[in-house]
Amino acid sequence: PSFDASISDIGCALWAGARLDVLPASFVVTPDTLCSALREHDTTHVDLPPRIVAALGGRNLPGCVRTVIVGGEASDPAILTSLA
Repeated sequence: PSFDASISDIGCALWAGARLDVLPASFVVTPDTLCSALREHDTTHVDLPPRIVAALGGRNLPGCVRTVIVGGEASDPAILTSLA
């Protein structure tokens, strides 16, 4: 919550009446753990940095995910195309 973009992420979710799930700092992000957490929390919207999207390696996100926001650093257009 100390990063300026976190304010819009938090605000958009809560102002829309949604539930906001924030993974603990101790959470180790791998493709498997990320997909499992998204499925477990029935996540519909997720905000990921491009390096995490790249680490997914074209793996499909769980079906509950409807919107993926990618930002925070430059993105590889090929990776964004595969995600779309």
